[in-house]
Amino acid sequence: SAITPQATIPLAGSVTDEQVFAAVQESLARVGITVTAKPGEQSVYYTTWVGSPQNLTDQKLGLLAAGWGNDFPSLNGMFRSIVHGDSILPTGNSNYASVNDDQLDQLLDDSLRAPLEQQEQIGQQFNHRLMDLAVMLPTRFTKDVYYRSPRLTNVYSFYAFFGLYDVV
Repeated sequence: SAITPQATIPLAGSVTDEQVFAAVQESLARVGITVTAKPGEQSVYYTTWVGSPQNLTDQKLGLLAAGWGNDFPSLNGMFRSIVHGDSILPTGNSNYASVNDDQLDQLLDDSLRAPLEQQEQIGQQFNHRLMDLAVMLPTRFTKDVYYRSPRLTNVYSFYAFFGLYDVV
């Protein structure tokens, strides 16, 4: 008899997690992959639930969803913590897929020293290599619209908080 492909997704108990799980489960069922959920504690989701490579292995967690925003607008600002081999930690790990690829690591390291005119080329090579590895699926499940009226005063937008308003 044929073996049915299976995957397990860790959940932290939020409504968004449930919605993402349902969408992934429905989509993968169309190609014969059974997806089950494994609930975990929201308070430790990023530290020891999905943030521990050993726990991912022990719990047989194969797919997971996590949000990420770049710390500053550069290749390293976006990707160093989530795909560089040196960023894999025993707990509190942000490199959830435990990506440890020499080519990606070298491109990230090169981009730290490369002049501005080489950044785009390095970024394209990096993007192609990361997509070739097929360890991440970039998604966006929310839409944000920020309108800044010219009459708005005493308010500034702070980039570290994704451009959200901070009323002064």
